[in-house]
Amino acid sequence: MKRSLGIKKLLVVFAHPAREESLAGAIVDAFVSGATKAGLEVVTRDLYAIGFNPVVSKQDWFDGFVGKVPADCEEEQRHVKWADGLCFIAPAWNWSMPAILKGYLDRAFVIPGFSFASDPNGATYQGGLLTHKKALVIQTLGGALQTGFRFGNVADYAQGLVSALHYCGVRNTHVQQFWNLYKQTKESPQMPALIEKCRALGATFDDQDDEALQGLSTC
Repeated sequence: MKRSLGIKKLLVVFAHPAREESLAGAIVDAFVSGATKAGLEVVTRDLYAIGFNPVVSKQDWFDGFVGKVPADCEEEQRHVKWADGLCFIAPAWNWSMPAILKGYLDRAFVIPGFSFASDPNGATYQGGLLTHKKALVIQTLGGALQTGFRFGNVADYAQGLVSALHYCGVRNTHVQQFWNLYKQTKESPQMPALIEKCRALGATFDDQDDEALQGLSTC
């Protein structure tokens, strides 16, 4: 019997410039569909669609020392606070996340006083503040899995995001990677199974013993 984590509200952060045309777009649609049908309330933040600015400005940098958050980042933090589950869906580009997603972490997510605590001087980390019950990272990769192993541990492609989540207090974190997608389209023969896998990930997101996903999963 499945055990529920008690997740009710799910925030999906999506980072791909071509949602309508890309497989990543089909993946986020399938995942959200599965989660919604399972009874979760879902909010999707499409970083490209909303025009999120990933660049930390000089003013942002100085404001950070006095705890001032830019207005656009306050909006993103409001969505993070609202949710009790998190999902990040994005490609892996050059062994890491897209720049817009890294900027989201830098400007809106990994922020002292919001997602982690530090001493008054900001010099000593004192623990994460986020209490989300689960986080899932879904990555799409163009190359073959064997190529990924040639250049290190394939888990490293998601490590920056996973480390940020752990640092902020979200320890129940999973990664699903989909490899060998270069030049694949929604009409490619293997795509129906991939899309159904993502729909199942959404449908089982609240399951404590999720057989569809254990730690790092690659396919």
